Amino acid sequence: MFQSFRLTVCSCLGFLVLAWMAAPLSAQDAGSSVRPALGSDGHGHGVHLPLSSERNFTREQQTRIEWLFKQIVCSCPRENWTKTLEGCPDGCANPQKEQVRDGVTTGLSNDAILDKQLAMFGPQVLARTSAQGVVGFLLYILPFVGLLVFAVLIVSFLTRVIKPASATEAAAKASEKGKSSGSDQQWDDEIERELEQMD
Repeated sequence: MFQSFRLTVCSCLGFLVLAWMAAPLSAQDAGSSVRPALGSDGHGHGVHLPLSSERNFTREQQTRIEWLFKQIVCSCPRENWTKTLEGCPDGCANPQKEQVRDGVTTGLSNDAILDKQLAMFGPQVLARTSAQGVVGFLLYILPFVGLLVFAVLIVSFLTRVIKPASATEAAAKASEKGKSSGSDQQWDDEIERELEQMD
């Protein structure tokens, strides 16, 4: 009883950890789908405006704009810094998108545009981390390593819990079999004696 309870608790904890680790990914992915119109709420949610203004951009400018949209997070307070400009189809992102487009058309570099957004909205506006090199790589793989260690711990725990139970069951079956084979022998002997008496 207690072992099955521990197994259930460990399984639930494992699923919770997996859900917690996947939450940042799903929050970003949720912004990439277009939501149905919900009406204007003062922040531009539900108001789907075209992604590009009426200006014509060169291929290089359009590539830069798309890259910058992936690097900058929408500053809408209702979204709590969860969507990049690329992933936010609502009107709340349009002022920032226009600032990026204006910066690209006026000849500002990508770093200058990012610095301008950083000065206006603070460090949370950048979708990328400032850690690079070995530290950035370690920060990137840390959740995966944690998940792997957690999986190994669960497997080792389950093997320890399941193995002793099956060992005790096997011992109980062997002792029961020994008892039953002894009692079978007694029955055989008794039947033989009765058959001899009948003859």
